[in-house]
Amino acid sequence: KIENTAPKPPVVSLSKYVFKTNEDIKAEIVTAASDADEDNVVLRYRWSKAGKPAGLPDTRDGIGAVESKKGDTWTLEVVPFDGMVEGIAAKLVFAIENTTPTAPEITFSNLTPTTRDTVGVVIKQPALDDDQDTLTYNYRWFRNGVWLKTWPANKQGLLPGEIKKGEFWRVEVRAFDGEGEGALAKAEFKVQN
Repeated sequence: KIENTAPKPPVVSLSKYVFKTNEDIKAEIVTAASDADEDNVVLRYRWSKAGKPAGLPDTRDGIGAVESKKGDTWTLEVVPFDGMVEGIAAKLVFAIENTTPTAPEITFSNLTPTTRDTVGVVIKQPALDDDQDTLTYNYRWFRNGVWLKTWPANKQGLLPGEIKKGEFWRVEVRAFDGEGEGALAKAEFKVQN
């Protein structure tokens, strides 16, 4: 009597092992599973999140961005099956990390201010965050190209007396999600009289 031999596992890879919340994840078969009996081998994909089965069909070789959130740790086991027995699983572990916010769209409350005017930063379009984190904004002010490092990061505007005729001002604004700053938005103006 000849007994069935279990299939050998495939070599499986991911494009990386730390993903952002806005990225789809797909397993890639680098080397196919093999079977000494030359049986047709089917791959079964078993996804688990935080050690618990994710409840996904075993035919799915990937997950969409909407199925994961930051802080998740996933395990993928790819199990070869020859129609009679399963072979040893190829196993991958990967994590989902914070996705930083997009840049907001900004302008100033007054684009041609004088030394007597207040100038505030206006958020025309808020930054977006794929993780749905609460966002705050950090502001960096530059006078004539020099960063004013001692100014607080939450300073949203300039008061009369802080600006002088002929000065060039720039503000850089980034959304902060509690873990990282997002993409840069900037706006500038020149003080009139």
